[in-house]
Amino acid sequence: MTRPWSSQLMAAAILGGALQSGRVAHAYIFCGPKGTGKLACALDFAAALNCQRDGFERFQQGVCECDSCRRTQAVVHPDIRLLQPAGAKIKIDQIRYLIKELWQRPFAGKYKIHILDQADRCNVESANSILKILEDPPGQAVIILVTDKPSTLPATVRSRCQFVRFVNLPIEEQGRRLQSKYGLAADRAKLIATLGEGNPGRSEELVANAQLDRYRKLAQTVVTGLGGRNDWELFALVKELEMEKDGLRDILHLVCALLRDLVCLSATDQGVDLINCDKERELALAARGIPLGKWYQAFSLVQEVEADLERNINKRLLLEGLVFNLHTLLATDGTSSAFDR
Repeated sequence: MTRPWSSQLMAAAILGGALQSGRVAHAYIFCGPKGTGKLACALDFAAALNCQRDGFERFQQGVCECDSCRRTQAVVHPDIRLLQPAGAKIKIDQIRYLIKELWQRPFAGKYKIHILDQADRCNVESANSILKILEDPPGQAVIILVTDKPSTLPATVRSRCQFVRFVNLPIEEQGRRLQSKYGLAADRAKLIATLGEGNPGRSEELVANAQLDRYRKLAQTVVTGLGGRNDWELFALVKELEMEKDGLRDILHLVCALLRDLVCLSATDQGVDLINCDKERELALAARGIPLGKWYQAFSLVQEVEADLERNINKRLLLEGLVFNLHTLLATDGTSSAFDR
């Protein structure tokens, strides 16, 4: 059974060891990038803690048909609670309810387990209340704080929890996993793993994204297809990019991947490990016509736009600047895209 956190070997070792030894901490922080399976792992660990058979085996295999595990799977176990933000924040009333519940004896299992998803979204009052229960925890209670941003939790809370860290995978390993799970060709798996930055959840989203090939073609136009276009055509391209609200991040990542390959091909005629290895011939043609320094400048331009978009700077102005600057930097009248030759 493949689970979202199955690649997290260190987390699995820490939690499996706790289950085997019976030395379970009263509080954990599950931290790491979004998409690494933290919440799914927290739910599996909670199920294993209250499993009526072999909790360690249940945690390792992910399957158990005991009554407790069935209840957990159906999200109706009376001793396992998942608390998520009510709006923008986790509010003090939610934490007060959690504390009241934790001080009650388990109803059906061995432990009372409360999972706080997006724990970094606690307000000051909520964080202070969590600290109180961590300072004097009930004997049969386990609290799991799940967060992408552990540094935003108060130091006093962090110091009273055991950290379980979740990480992105090396690109090569994530690519192999995608090949095995989805039957992808090696070049496709490598491209997706790179775009997903080794993040398991993000990579799987990209596998399922039916628009990815269209995004890729649009990225190719941005990089090598601007030659011979007049201002109206460039403005049309800007508008097309601006309308890609959900896909713009992916398109810019694809642009960066192409430019990275072009920098490598322009820098050396030796064997190059390309991200877009299925486009090697077209990229080699494009790389010959433009000096290495200009490819570097183009790459920097795109990275700056990606960073500015995260800061909510006007998207239209950023895209206009990007397209027109790339046109000035890379294109000459009468040229055509290497991908169309």
